[in-house]
Amino acid sequence: MTWAGLLSMPRSIVLVAVFAVAVGAAIVLVLGKALPAVKTPVRSESPARSGLSRVVIAHHPGAHDGSAGRDDVHLDAEAVRMMVNQAVRAFVGTGTVAEAWELIIPDPTKRVAIKINCQISGIFTKAKVVMPIADSLVARGVPPENIIIYDKHDTGFPYAGFVRNVSGPGVRVGVLSYGDFGGYSAHADLYHIAKLLIGESGEYDCDYLINVPVCKALDGYSGVTLSMKNHYGTCDPRHLDMHNHICLTNALSPIRDKTRLIVLDACYCEYRWHNGRDQSWVDVLNRIVVSDDPVAVDYHGWQMIEQLRAEHDLAPVDPYPYFIDYAADVYDLGTNDPAEMDIVELELPFPGDFDLDGDVDMDDHAFWQQCAAGPNDPPPSDPPGCEACDADEDGDVDLRDFASFQQDFTGSR
Repeated sequence: MTWAGLLSMPRSIVLVAVFAVAVGAAIVLVLGKALPAVKTPVRSESPARSGLSRVVIAHHPGAHDGSAGRDDVHLDAEAVRMMVNQAVRAFVGTGTVAEAWELIIPDPTKRVAIKINCQISGIFTKAKVVMPIADSLVARGVPPENIIIYDKHDTGFPYAGFVRNVSGPGVRVGVLSYGDFGGYSAHADLYHIAKLLIGESGEYDCDYLINVPVCKALDGYSGVTLSMKNHYGTCDPRHLDMHNHICLTNALSPIRDKTRLIVLDACYCEYRWHNGRDQSWVDVLNRIVVSDDPVAVDYHGWQMIEQLRAEHDLAPVDPYPYFIDYAADVYDLGTNDPAEMDIVELELPFPGDFDLDGDVDMDDHAFWQQCAAGPNDPPPSDPPGCEACDADEDGDVDLRDFASFQQDFTGSR
């Protein structure tokens, strides 16, 4: 039977043929589709790097609700969760999100610190970005009380969706300037670093560190504040010789060696710095950037900021963010050269992901079957949303569309 013959058959016969082909193809996909290979391992305990630095940039146009708001409440939790989970999975290169976190957190009995940025009330790390990380840690086997979310100040907490919880049940959230989790060490050689990273906080000592910065310009200081500048909340900030000090801070062993992952919250971006609640210079980007290379993350965040500034007829950030170059060339903290990066861009939701759960699996196949009406017949109105199955946009759902669905199939992950 030729394609032309199938496409000219009556609707009832076509549906039978489509069902038979679909079931057979789905079985082949489930049983025979190989998982993608791990091209770049999660950062090893050694600070040395080999090969390319993988950077995943995920975009979901539905992450923001379309309003004028720029706070946590204005984000769609499931769209953000999809961005975070799929970016993490793509970064590690595993078939599932759970498998990725098994590699990121080798020992789930150890505590995990999550550094956020809630220093000001205009732009901040959002809880809806952090919670998929915390949920994945719990699914990995990390007790909720062993997950410690921290910053120096809590100015942005009311807008970011965080509530302090230092000693109660569940995930811990605190502020070092209040003395939470032991506060800061008095060791001058460690720049008054957070006690929880150097074994001085007792029950809060952490072995793993996840950095969740925000995308923000910092005119007049370091030019931008992204992943490396975010640790000015981990350590006592020094504004003299800031560009070198940012690098020195990130070169400290408790930060460099414990960092397992960086998740840049670029759902919004403040392209012109303002120290306060004014969000006039905050734009929607609907992006998440994931890597273990702080220099590569900061390079991409900086480029996003510069693009927004150009769109708003602003000059490049001032000063130029020299610390990004220093971190790469002098301190060997990562790379600022795109030629040395494995850049993966994810456009979400995936084609064929009709239930918007981050994969294209048998649940999506079942929905496609309900929508298949054959050539030249419009898809049914029940179930709603069948238009999404018309991959070639010719007004029907037929075998040509199934061929596209078959190419998009990933299996559950």
